[in-house]
Amino acid sequence: MYLDGTEHVPLDSPASHFPFHQYERNSTMRPLLTPAILVLAAATSPLLADDAAGAAGHDAKGFFMSQGDTRLNLGGFAQFRQYDNFRDNAGENQDFTEGFLFRRVRVIFSGDFNKQWGFKVDVDMQSDSTFKPADTFVAYKDGAWRFRGGQFKLPILKEELVADTDQLAVERSTLNSVFTGARSQGIDATYTDKQFRFMGMVSDGINQLNTSFDSEANDFGATARGEFLWEGEDFKRFDNFAGWRGKPYSGMAGAALHYQDGGETGGTTDASNFTYTLDAAAKGDGWSVYAAFVGRSVETAAGTDFNDMGWMIQGGYFVTDQTEVFARFSHILPDSDRAAGEDFRELTVGVSHYVFPESAALKLTADLTIGLDDQAASSSVVSANANNGLLASSEEQTYLRFQATFVF
Repeated sequence: MYLDGTEHVPLDSPASHFPFHQYERNSTMRPLLTPAILVLAAATSPLLADDAAGAAGHDAKGFFMSQGDTRLNLGGFAQFRQYDNFRDNAGENQDFTEGFLFRRVRVIFSGDFNKQWGFKVDVDMQSDSTFKPADTFVAYKDGAWRFRGGQFKLPILKEELVADTDQLAVERSTLNSVFTGARSQGIDATYTDKQFRFMGMVSDGINQLNTSFDSEANDFGATARGEFLWEGEDFKRFDNFAGWRGKPYSGMAGAALHYQDGGETGGTTDASNFTYTLDAAAKGDGWSVYAAFVGRSVETAAGTDFNDMGWMIQGGYFVTDQTEVFARFSHILPDSDRAAGEDFRELTVGVSHYVFPESAALKLTADLTIGLDDQAASSSVVSANANNGLLASSEEQTYLRFQATFVF
């Protein structure tokens, strides 16, 4: 059923896989459905059996067409932002920087070939007008097991694994930016039961988005993550950070290890990285809290060892059914032997309004981040990141971010 109460439109035309005569009578949804239906009808027709009954419409996974066990989803999201950055030493008339940005614009195709085989193609429309794949994989499901091959996120940091649209703040923490594995190419396996979940992956290593197989970064990467649900009935409760009102108490703990190495095959850099993390999250009736610790031991190509660490804590509280206030503190501790290895701390406070209750389909967020230390003094680890709002500076800085998130 649609947001306006319109029922899913059934598929009963074997020739076209879509009953356009019924669609024409659905004047309320026609402007919204037309582009999606045309794309889905063309893309799905080779997959759907001519003699199978089906359906089309919109649900939690976006627009869809299906027949039997075959299904194609079309969805996506966009995040539009305004930034205001204040710092003291950027030069004459350079202490204030503001502007607008489409941080993310994504179109996502996903679905099932049958009950066991599925796929996802996530296209990232970047601000430089290029189109690049993000999550792109084929998946096989068998009971509690799922296997994937392609490009997707490494199962290291929980903050990274929570979707872009389901964060508390406008953007993930600077801690996450420093330690994340982001996306890579490889194969993984996930086992899930009622209280335990395990993820393992063999990949090209951290931050290997759309790289070639002969990338010089490293030879290989191996990642393992385990999660324990100490209270609650479903890990999906922790797919987002919001603690909706009226929901029971749930709690989850996780831990992950990642190791990668290079230099044993032609053209790779002789360096290694061992990253480890512990995290925990809890939610109740209108509230949520999350905390994480992460460490990293690296050996550079020059043979120098560095050990960096960091931690963060955040929490949210719904002051109404659709308005949530939140706060986050993060502390990065670079190795003191680094050339610019001072501590870096940030405090973020903000508010989000969910236009639709218990849904990020349309969300408005505003937050304020106060840098308690300067970026330049920790720049061996903490790089300036305009997407986050953090700019290069040898003094403390403060930045405001406003964001509209819309999901289709």
